[in-house]
Amino acid sequence: MFLLSLESGVKEAQTWIKEHEKIALLYKYAGKPVLPICMSDIEFLAVVAMDEEQTTSPVIHISEIGEISLRYTNLTAMMLTMAESYETKGLFISPKGYIEKDEKKYAAAYRKYNSGITNLALERFLKIFPEDFSWQTVELLHNDLYMSNSYGIEIPLSSLKTKVVNTLFNLLQDEKYDSGFSVVLVLEELRAVDALIQGLQHPSKWVRSRAAFALGKIKAFEAVEFVSQLLEDPDPMVQEAVKEALEMFRNQR
Repeated sequence: MFLLSLESGVKEAQTWIKEHEKIALLYKYAGKPVLPICMSDIEFLAVVAMDEEQTTSPVIHISEIGEISLRYTNLTAMMLTMAESYETKGLFISPKGYIEKDEKKYAAAYRKYNSGITNLALERFLKIFPEDFSWQTVELLHNDLYMSNSYGIEIPLSSLKTKVVNTLFNLLQDEKYDSGFSVVLVLEELRAVDALIQGLQHPSKWVRSRAAFALGKIKAFEAVEFVSQLLEDPDPMVQEAVKEALEMFRNQR
């Protein structure tokens, strides 16, 4: 990627609107327009126009197929992450001239400067969910949380997390909502044990099986008894997921 001048960034944003009217909404973050700051031939990094008094903005990644995801908490965090990663060899240039990554060292620098990124993901979800409660909105949250979890950033218990878990739990209980599997994936990233235990009784076999698997994966030992009860589930897929979960419990003790 290379840095864009302000003039080039504005021009690129205008090009999106003119040439991609049908997918113009993709180039918004929680309903706000974005301004590209870096680009390659297939992807962008951009900041978000929040309001007149904003002092910082999350840095988001826009993929070659128009998918938007969080990348850094703000521009300063991005530059500091990059600088420290090169200093510690978390990022380095290979003999062939490619940028390579030492995942462990890069993750250490990323955690240092982007610890608040999970809150940004939760805030975005709560802003856009009332207007768009499709599976895509839930999937966006899952992708953001999966990335932050992969770097070892914990999601502390907070009122923000509680609101998201409650929102997802209510969605899981809505019989008209048919993407419960996606909801369970997010509850897994949030380590929402109580909600996942409730998911074990869901009418959908997909939800029951993933909830059981998730509880084993996140080492929720307080849920062993509830998971074990599904060994009698009428669906073979659920039974298999329960066996895998119980095996994970045994291996993690």
